[in-house]
Amino acid sequence: MKNNKSLIISLLAISALFSIFFVSCSKDENTHLLTTASIIIDSPLSSSIYSPNDTVKISGTITSDSTLHGYQIYLRNKADKSSIAIFNVHEHATQITIDQFWVNTIITDTTDVELEIIAALDHDGNSIGKKVSFKCIP
Repeated sequence: MKNNKSLIISLLAISALFSIFFVSCSKDENTHLLTTASIIIDSPLSSSIYSPNDTVKISGTITSDSTLHGYQIYLRNKADKSSIAIFNVHEHATQITIDQFWVNTIITDTTDVELEIIAALDHDGNSIGKKVSFKCIP
C-alpha cells in the first residue's frame, strides 16, 4: 500500500511539473506588447491641387521602435471611397522611407482625393495609418 501511495504521489508530482512547463512556455496573448510607430507624410501636402497629367510625389517616413513589415498606400475618391490607385511595399526595417509617384489621370471632374498610408506593425494584422487629402482638377 505504501508503494502505491508513493507511486501515485510521484505521478502527481510529475504531472504537475509538466503542466507548469507547458503553461509557462505557451504564448500569452495578453502580455504581448504592440509595436508603436509614427507616419510622417511630407508630400502631397494637405489641400494641394493637381492638374491632369501632373505627377503627384508621395513621400514620407514611417518610424518604429521595432521592425516594421511594410506599408500600403491607398488613393481614393473621397466622395464615394472608390479606389484610384494602390501601392503595396513589403519591407522590413525600423525606419522606412516612402518614395512613390502617381500621375493624375482624373480629367473629367474636380475630385477630392484621400491618400492613406497604412504601416504593417507585424504579420498578425496590427497596423497604424495616416491620411491626407488633396484635390485633382480638370
